[in-house]
Amino acid sequence: MPLDALGSLAPPPRFAEARFEAYQAESDQQREALRATRAFTERVAALPSWTERLRARLPGAGGPQAPRGLYLVGPAGTGKTHLMAAAFHRLAPERPCAFLHSGTFFRTAAAPQRLAEALAGEQGICALMLDEVELDDAANEARLAHFLKTLTARGVALMATSNARPGEFLSRHVSGGGAHRRFLTDALAGHSETILVRGADRRREDGQSQHGAIFVGPPAEAERALRDAHEAASAPKRWLSFAELRRASTETAHERLVEELLEAEHLAVAGVQIEGTDDALRLLRLVDDLYTAEEAPALSFSAGTPPEDWFAAEGTGGLRGGVAAKFDRTVSRLHELCAVRFVSGGRQTVDGNGDPGPKTTDGGPPERERFSAS
Repeated sequence: MPLDALGSLAPPPRFAEARFEAYQAESDQQREALRATRAFTERVAALPSWTERLRARLPGAGGPQAPRGLYLVGPAGTGKTHLMAAAFHRLAPERPCAFLHSGTFFRTAAAPQRLAEALAGEQGICALMLDEVELDDAANEARLAHFLKTLTARGVALMATSNARPGEFLSRHVSGGGAHRRFLTDALAGHSETILVRGADRRREDGQSQHGAIFVGPPAEAERALRDAHEAASAPKRWLSFAELRRASTETAHERLVEELLEAEHLAVAGVQIEGTDDALRLLRLVDDLYTAEEAPALSFSAGTPPEDWFAAEGTGGLRGGVAAKFDRTVSRLHELCAVRFVSGGRQTVDGNGDPGPKTTDGGPPERERFSAS
């Protein structure tokens, strides 16, 4: 079955309780995003039934018409996925919907048209919620274009989230695309209401799921603190150097590696030192999949700098700038999952909510240092 590879088609367990009433809009843009998402669900709720849409496909019937979609774009931690999950819960099960992460779609081997036909036909969905749309190459552009084109022809509404505006994906830095890129830009912008969602990073402010830690300091001290925490953690647990994790990500299929990492309740990664876009992409994909997993391990790391300094854009634009923009989401998620602990001279100070610097016992922020492994 082509749909088996797509998983549950429901929001991740982390968003099982996401509702419109729980969304706390903190800016005019967030209030507009909430309004637009409610309006989208109303448009979908007013769609013809599945049997009526089937009749609309008969010769001479003119075909089903998909309602205007919704595209939420903005930085990490502003509640875009929460709003999309809330839309799913408002509509389903009375109005069947599919919630799908773009990474899950791109990792499937099934033909995109077959997947779309199965969703619209077998599942009878009336809306697709596509989370974190990211396009790294022309091949993925083509697959997504065929997928969305087939769904649109079946009258399925589209809601999507991303940190990039339509037409500004990483794939624009590589050759190819052409007609597929134009179709996607039109589908995401021309046939959807685009809402820019800005605001403070909620994950860094809340820090509600901090079961892990990131130990920051001189390499030997940070790793020693990580080792102490790892030895105190309950089994099953796993220890990897960052070099070992990098090697595993090149030698083991991504899905298999994620499965292996999920077997642990505590995962420690020592000596994080990202050397380029390849390292950054490998780490962000692993963090993404562990973050959305139902029973993810508690993550802990050691590094010479806090996560926001692990990979930064050198200037603006270009491939590195695009990857850095994506890596911001990884940093946001790491702050939600891990308390940042600065280690120096046997002391630890904690920066658990993404503040500009750690807090000492007297409340003052000490100067942040960068520690090199070289």
